[in-house]
Amino acid sequence: MPERIYRTMTLTMPSALRKQYEKMKTTALLELQGENISAVNAAVLGNKLLQIASGSLYGNDGAIRKLHDDKYQIATQLVKERDHSLIFYQWRHQHHALSELLSKEKISFESINGDTPQDKRGQIVQNFQDGKYQTLLIQPAAAAHGLTLTRSTTSIWVSPTFNLEHFVQANYRDYRIGQKKRSEVIMLKYANSLEGKVYNNLQGKIQSQTKLLEILKT
Repeated sequence: MPERIYRTMTLTMPSALRKQYEKMKTTALLELQGENISAVNAAVLGNKLLQIASGSLYGNDGAIRKLHDDKYQIATQLVKERDHSLIFYQWRHQHHALSELLSKEKISFESINGDTPQDKRGQIVQNFQDGKYQTLLIQPAAAAHGLTLTRSTTSIWVSPTFNLEHFVQANYRDYRIGQKKRSEVIMLKYANSLEGKVYNNLQGKIQSQTKLLEILKT
């Protein structure tokens, strides 16, 4: 197989967003647009921090509170610089923000998520492989197995997932039999945020599994 590179792009969090992030981190409570959004336990707090870093925060009523789109601007630029790529996202608000930017830049794209019907999913994959889309927006859980997307040479993560299997399998959608070019995985993260720790944890688990397999083979 051709060379595969994993790299992290570390970004500076906007000052206003940093204040909101640190407030939630230290108090598990953030007043936003007249609403107190709280985290009742560590797991919820972790998700809230990742949401803030992602660009929006879900309120107590489930509605989206938009904070920024800086990271999506960078992801869109990465897409523009490449012939074909994949963008992995976690939440609906990310899909919405990315769709708006890609459309504005007249970049051809389609989306695959858990609600995509099987027949449409197959057609999207075929169209992508035929070069009809420059990029695909994909929820990792919807790409865990079975998709061959070797037209892409770059997988871009705008937010990390806690799920190791989703992370590993998603990154193999364009790195499998049929891939003839050098490829890369780009992970976008803000400095001094939970995002970096999640990415490091995922890669650490992958290395541990690889070492275990090597031991079992001896």
